[in-house]
Amino acid sequence: MHLIVRAMPQTPSTRVPLVRSAALSGYADLARTLGLDPVRMVAAAGLPLACLHDPDLRIPVPQVGRLLTASAERTQRRDFGLLLAEKRSLANLGPLGLLAREQPTMRQAIATMAPSIAMHNEALSLQVESAGEVSILRIVLQQGEPAQMEQLAELALAATMRMLRRLSDGAFIPESVHFMHRAPADVATHRRLFGVTPRFSQDFDGVVVATRALDAVLPQADPLAAAQLARHLTVWTGGRGRDPVRATQELVTSLLPTGHATIARVASDLGTNRRTLHRQLAAHGTSFTQILDASRRALVETYLADGSRSLTDIAGLLGYASLSAFSRWRHRQPNAEAVSERRSKRGVTSLKNGTL
Repeated sequence: MHLIVRAMPQTPSTRVPLVRSAALSGYADLARTLGLDPVRMVAAAGLPLACLHDPDLRIPVPQVGRLLTASAERTQRRDFGLLLAEKRSLANLGPLGLLAREQPTMRQAIATMAPSIAMHNEALSLQVESAGEVSILRIVLQQGEPAQMEQLAELALAATMRMLRRLSDGAFIPESVHFMHRAPADVATHRRLFGVTPRFSQDFDGVVVATRALDAVLPQADPLAAAQLARHLTVWTGGRGRDPVRATQELVTSLLPTGHATIARVASDLGTNRRTLHRQLAAHGTSFTQILDASRRALVETYLADGSRSLTDIAGLLGYASLSAFSRWRHRQPNAEAVSERRSKRGVTSLKNGTL
């Protein structure tokens, strides 16, 4: 079973993703508690000051990432995003949170939230993969500046888990928590929020849960209320259909490590055919190849920033059967020289040694 819940990398034709300013709920209080001036920090990040009190503004995700990263650096609190996530509640999702609360099971609550999550954060999507007794709940964030991804990922995953726990009256506990970035020196806040010590430098951001936890009955479910809220939500969203570019981005990112990120497979998963998908993407000013390359470039940046993976491992995660195939693709990319320079500055200089 697949439900998309993560964010995707930008293609050249994709505009900067936006998020509701509700994502910064509680920022001002947290910043002041840690000795920051929230007004100055918000202004320095290039965000409107109104985002501190109006939850319904649409603000650029990169600037939010810049704000959180700067706040973490100024306060020397790498757990800044986690602390902000503690301010989250279902109310931050508006009608969508209410609709999720009335679903009969956690799985259905997530299935309800996943298609509409982009209304709140265009850079975020959700994904559930079930395999027997265990399931993986991933968050997928549209890849941006590697330095900003840690705070954005920790905020998104911690906020998601907080909301799911609220839905289950505290019963939804992960078996394990996974992050793509490197481990901080202190994980006390992580343990407190997630109930377990996360694993870092992993291949995805998300949690592993017992499948039975997804199928447990939610205590506050009300089918009648759910039906009424669903009608209101349709009006609220304007009945918008799924964006083919975003859907393709999400599937490509999920399929890359399997080696099956092809247009035929993506079209099949979307319930269409190659020709139709090609036309849909062209109508949005992009193509499958552009999306595939953009996804790979964004993930390369993330994996290199982490610094714990060899290029052979990275090649496999990007769907290449050999390092030489990955190298040929890499040198065709527009920023290949810049990435090679950044890599060499870390003391890694030779492709013969399995590096860029």
